[in-house]
Formats: sequence, C-alpha cells, structure tokens
Amino acid sequence: MREIILISFLGPDQPNQFTRLMQVLSAHSLQILDVGQAVIHNQLTLGIVVSSDDQTATALAMKEILILAHDIGLTVRFKPISAAEYDQWVSEGGRTRYIVTALAPELTASHLQAVTKIVSGQGFNIETVTRLSDRPELNGQLNGPKRACVQFGLKGQMLDAAAMRAACLRLSAELSVDVAVQ
Repeated sequence: MREIILISFLGPDQPNQFTRLMQVLSAHSLQILDVGQAVIHNQLTLGIVVSSDDQTATALAMKEILILAHDIGLTVRFKPISAAEYDQWVSEGGRTRYIVTALAPELTASHLQAVTKIVSGQGFNIETVTRLSDRPELNGQLNGPKRACVQFGLKGQMLDAAAMRAACLRLSAELSVDVAVQ
C-alpha cells in the first residue's frame, strides 16, 4: 500500500541541510510529491511530501531523517496523508491563482491586516507571503527611497472582481498603500 507523508522541518538554517535530507530520501527511493521552503531571519521552514510503496523503506527513511534532523538542529514532524486527502489536493492544483502586491513607504501590521481582510473576504486562501523589497534599516539611514513591498500568492476563485478592485482602491486612499491584483 502506498504511503504518503508530509515531513515538516523547523529550525536554524545552515548550508547543505537540504542536500543531506534529500540524500536520505534518495537512499530509500522515496518519491518527492511536493516541496516548499522559506527562510526568515535564518530560521528554516521546510515541508516535503514523500511517497513510497515500500513500508520498510519509508520507516527506515523516517528513522534516519529523525536522527539527521536532531544532528543538524531541526525539529521534525511526520504527518500521514490519506489517498483521499492527496487526491483532493491534486484536484485543487488547476485552480486559478492570483498575486496581490502591497507597496508603501512602510508596511505595518495594520496595512497587511487590511489587505488580507480584502483577500479573505473574496474567498481566497493565502499560499505564500514574500517580501520583495530590501530589508528595512532600523537605524533610520536609507540608501534610497523608503519603501516596503510584500507579495501574497493566492489560491481560489474570486467572488466579485469589481468589489475587490473597489476595496483595494478604498484601502489605497485610506492607508496610503498601493495594492495590485494580478
């Protein structure tokens, strides 16, 4: 019986971690179905969905991953995924995706809350959040114009495009943040 497992890692980022983890999965011939990684302030968040028909190989790989994660300072979690859950995830893959970008001299939690309120009000789920601008200086010195930019990757069907555009325009006027929807 095919096993599908989400392996999640969290901890300090270091060179060669991904390679070492893939080496273990490769040694046991596990298939990689999905992978995603983010590093924020040198803290790694990594998720890998693996699959195998060989339960012994899967068990050995999980044991080795657990040991390796400990050795390299990562916390690891294993979550079994049922075939039905996986099939549901696959069926959602073809859905339309959107990108919302917020740009302002400074983006505060209030700005991001307002943008994501519009997004969630349209029925979207946020899949990714990425800072596109340079890292802000805390000492107030600038090498150029002050600006902050964050991009949201969205999944789902927009409920009302006109209402979303209107809400984004209102937000721009109220909070001095430019919001673009693609």
